Amino acid sequence: KRMKRLGIKEGSLNESNPDSYQGEIVIANSEQLKTNTKEKTISISLKIKDSVNHPQKLMVSLNDVPLYGREGMDLSKISSNQELKLDLPLIPDKNIFKFTTVDENGIQSMPEILVINSHYEDKAELYLVTLGTSLYKDTRFNLEYAAKDADDMTAMFKESKNFSKVNSLNLKNEKVTPACTTQIQTFLKEAKPEDIVIVFIAGHGALDNEYNYYLATHEMDFLNPKNGGIRYETIESLFDHVAAIRKTLLIDACHSGEVDSSEMKAVAVASTQKNDKVKFRSSGAGVITSSANAKTSLLVKELFADMRSGTGATV
Repeated sequence: KRMKRLGIKEGSLNESNPDSYQGEIVIANSEQLKTNTKEKTISISLKIKDSVNHPQKLMVSLNDVPLYGREGMDLSKISSNQELKLDLPLIPDKNIFKFTTVDENGIQSMPEILVINSHYEDKAELYLVTLGTSLYKDTRFNLEYAAKDADDMTAMFKESKNFSKVNSLNLKNEKVTPACTTQIQTFLKEAKPEDIVIVFIAGHGALDNEYNYYLATHEMDFLNPKNGGIRYETIESLFDHVAAIRKTLLIDACHSGEVDSSEMKAVAVASTQKNDKVKFRSSGAGVITSSANAKTSLLVKELFADMRSGTGATV
């Protein structure tokens, strides 16, 4: 599952000759670049050398945040040793760029690293998204504080003096629907590289029979989260192609960081006695409590992997 998320094909790792698939990247104008600057952008010239497999994508990250989205820049039509010119953003303080190529098997080359210190002092704007769902169509699952938490989070940041401007989108209860993700994505695309993005979500979380994680909307069917729930991968995609380098996702919901393999087995046994489609924990009907002695497992990392290598957000 982890290899699938990283886009690596099974059987593509060549243990007998591990260097056979690695290309090489050279920063052609490295000697002309200033390592200390007051500029907001920098121009880079890259030379990409072929390996056995022609590079298919160029991945460029700034402080571990991908600048061309999780899919990178398409190199399939770029000829060998062709020079690429890139205009890249800088944020205040240290900027660590990593350049890698990816071949047809999803294998990355060794990174070329560039460090630039930028000293401009523009105050960042904050782009804040808060989702809080206390009221559900299935009223057995109503919560007391989720919508209030969204309001409180919005109020707290609006009082902050740390930003030049606070832009907020606060969605609660019946306004939290699968379709609201389009509204959120449009809102976040206004953020600039030097700005800060925070997304806060409070409500219920549920797992289907394949352990796919869903955030519960107002209309979600708790016995079939696919019907009205928001997939975790959809939440991830909200951050893709958002220009802001500093991005954080905060989730206050069932299963958001406490899933354990032993707990999962217990939930599966208990839940399938009533319904074989979904396993979930919540307050209200259908509560399944976890063992006090449950141990943290790798499943937590599978479900809630740090998104920095994919979309650049910290979860």
